[in-house]
Amino acid sequence: MSENITIEQAAHRATESLRSANALHLRGAYSLHAEALPTVTPACIADLVTMHRLTASTIPALVNSEEVERLFSRTRVINGVGLSVLRVSIGPLRPSGPCDQLRSSGQHRRWAGWDFSNLANLTEDEQWAGISGVWPMSEENAQRAKSAGAIFAPSIKGFVDGSLVRRVTGYSLDLKTRRRWFETETLGATARTHVFGEDRLGRELEHLWISVSRGAIAGFEEGDPAEDAKLDMSI
Repeated sequence: MSENITIEQAAHRATESLRSANALHLRGAYSLHAEALPTVTPACIADLVTMHRLTASTIPALVNSEEVERLFSRTRVINGVGLSVLRVSIGPLRPSGPCDQLRSSGQHRRWAGWDFSNLANLTEDEQWAGISGVWPMSEENAQRAKSAGAIFAPSIKGFVDGSLVRRVTGYSLDLKTRRRWFETETLGATARTHVFGEDRLGRELEHLWISVSRGAIAGFEEGDPAEDAKLDMSI
């Protein structure tokens, strides 16, 4: 039954939906302790509302319970899965700090972050520039992510919307910040199936969840080369 609930209640409802949707592998192959199970925080829900991924209620600070459940019941927890993943932490759209001009257009980046409604009316280049760079990462890890064709996963405090999941194809150094820009491409249909998996009814899941250590704004985790090869062959 649909109802308006608080941000805190929504975080609890989202956590229940996420764990229920992933119950089999959380209980089995993951062997996680209770404290390591995925937990959706109120801050995650608040960001999803600000970024227009969840609809704000007409009553301030409330969200629709059915919308929350629908979103997180279609989300796959990928911690422990053998794919190589490059995760970056994104949030609501905000003015960008100084960095090099965009290679695609020669313009300066004006915005960082993401807005699913694109209220700022950004071009596609400007939208992707807001999350594809610039990130603190070593040259070694950037090269490994490129070589593995890692999954590019922009995380909103753990939640990764499926529309933003891509594949790393390259990177470059931003000379002003000494951070990295990442070049990406879309996943083919078979590759998406491999990454997102299916629920208990055989339906392809739509989003991802990655548990994020507090304070870490970017990171690379190298997976099983055989799993990466499966993804590479299915583009």
